[in-house]
Amino acid sequence: MERNFINPACRVVLHPVNSLSRFAHINGVCHMTVIGPNYAIPATPGSVSLSDKPKDGVWEKKHTMSMSDAAISAVELGILARSPLVMEYRDERGRTMVSGSPTHPLTLEYQRGGGLVSLTLSGACSEPDTERYDFDDV
Repeated sequence: MERNFINPACRVVLHPVNSLSRFAHINGVCHMTVIGPNYAIPATPGSVSLSDKPKDGVWEKKHTMSMSDAAISAVELGILARSPLVMEYRDERGRTMVSGSPTHPLTLEYQRGGGLVSLTLSGACSEPDTERYDFDDV
């Protein structure tokens, strides 16, 4: 099922793949343990657009959002743009969802201008975005 929606929530966290110690998709949910740094993205409310489309056995993902350019440094953006990423976000039902995986990470492209930073995360994965449960929760 194709999913494409504007997310009213603005909680987004980016995890470089090397900051994850355990990661698994089990029975339609994602289990992961974060051990390293992550980057909370204070997205402008209403700017988060999530697209998750099946095509030829993989899920094509393209997520866009914007935020104030004062919210993140150029150094942090550079680190994120060079890192394979897993994205965590809160969906419209209040669930914590995960997009991407260590074996199928997302990549970040960004553009600064007019006091805003526009972010685009994209990639292809074998799973749709799934709900997150910590290993300790099972």
